[in-house]
Amino acid sequence: MKDISAKSMEADRPLIDLLDGIEFCLNALYKDKDHKFMDEVCQNLKFEELIGVLLLARDEARLRKRLENPDEDEDFFEV
Repeated sequence: MKDISAKSMEADRPLIDLLDGIEFCLNALYKDKDHKFMDEVCQNLKFEELIGVLLLARDEARLRKRLENPDEDEDFFEV
């Protein structure tokens, strides 16, 4: 990015729940009506790829949460 280094972004990451952050990003992307699925977010990164990785991250976070709290009755693929 033009105005911040990768090192600064890595050091100043948000202090929020992982699943909440992923859901926030996915919801913002789902609501976007200005771009197409195959449009680029930036050079060499399409919305399709970004959303796909966020979905994988959400699955992993949900699995981790389920393993940490096996008694919670939550649908793994709940949208």
